[in-house]
Amino acid sequence: AGFALSVYYKDNDGDGFGNATESTAACTAPEGYVENLNDCNDDSETENPDAIEVCDGIDNNCSGTVDIDALDATTFYADHDDDGFGDPLNTWNGCEAPDGYMTDASDCDDNDDDINPDADEICDDIDNNCDETTDGAQATDSITFYHDKDEDGFGLLSESIQSCTEPQGYTTNGTDCDDDDDD
Repeated sequence: AGFALSVYYKDNDGDGFGNATESTAACTAPEGYVENLNDCNDDSETENPDAIEVCDGIDNNCSGTVDIDALDATTFYADHDDDGFGDPLNTWNGCEAPDGYMTDASDCDDNDDDINPDADEICDDIDNNCDETTDGAQATDSITFYHDKDEDGFGLLSESIQSCTEPQGYTTNGTDCDDDDDD
């Protein structure tokens, strides 16, 4: 009955993974050697196949790639219209933003650089400033309408609203002196 020799690999950093280029044959593992030969950096115990990949410019998990699927990766959003705001539906996860991507995800129309959270709302049936409302009182070109309770075409100067379209019971003329009398 003979003894079977096995190959063991030097584990300089003590992480349980050996260096494929430093091996020895023995009946049992000598001190500082292991059966595993998958260490990608035997001088660092934080770089081995069981390590978690993080954004640090190092192949922590010995996958052959650097910072891919890193635990601390950031979600970046495409900015195709170059308005400085990203599309929340077009993402990329990574350690660094690729060209045309950013961390902001507040663009509601990434095909039009005039539509973004910094844009002025105008009367055009479009949500220009991405606040989930279209036109309305905040539109920069909205019109002042005056309440016309007696429906004589003249409203009260003291009861006005801003709107892009004339609401029922309002008029653009604010010169009524008695809105309870249509005469």
